[in-house]
Amino acid sequence: MSDVLRAFLMDFTVNVFESIAGFSLILSLFRFSFNKNNFINTIIASVVLAITSYLLRFPLEEPTITSFFMLAWIIIFLWRLFRIHIFYSALMAVTGYMTYITIQDVVVMVASAIYGLDRLFGNFMFLKAIQIIASVVSLLSYFYLTRKRIGFTFVPDRADMRVVFDRVHLMLLFITIASAVVICFISFVAVYATYLFPLLTVTFLVLLNYLNYSYENMKREKSV
Repeated sequence: MSDVLRAFLMDFTVNVFESIAGFSLILSLFRFSFNKNNFINTIIASVVLAITSYLLRFPLEEPTITSFFMLAWIIIFLWRLFRIHIFYSALMAVTGYMTYITIQDVVVMVASAIYGLDRLFGNFMFLKAIQIIASVVSLLSYFYLTRKRIGFTFVPDRADMRVVFDRVHLMLLFITIASAVVICFISFVAVYATYLFPLLTVTFLVLLNYLNYSYENMKREKSV
């Protein structure tokens, strides 16, 4: 087996595992069950994401635009494969992406304190190990959130429901767009993002939790 093929298989396998963990995290954050259909859809999506990531980072040598394509693919897969409304697909995608990258950044910060940042980013095996550790943490988060039934309740079960742009949904639209812009440009400031991104994600999740609380109150008022 050639070194190129070995590197591809290792990168592809780890990326598929990472994508499965990422989709699991996304579904659990919004209280979706990981049934048989969702699992099959996740495998299909993960293979496409892994191949796209490899092509952009190695043969095409365009790592800075990888985040844009990954986010776009996730939105499309949630919309077309998982049959979730496009508005909520975008919200779920940016929430899950930001949460996973934050987990990965925390792993990087811990590892860089032990091995040093330069050594970390200059070693292919170290990078793959970071992805695996972050993926395992994401899967553990999925099991915890699912067991405790913790998550946001914005997303309806039906894909054909019309989105009413009230105050809550306008705010959701704003933070979804703002977060997508941050995700797409984060690769250009990757070193600084390691320390800044977790703070942005915590701020995003706190705001999302507040909007979720407001959304639940609005539903209760309408049902009275």
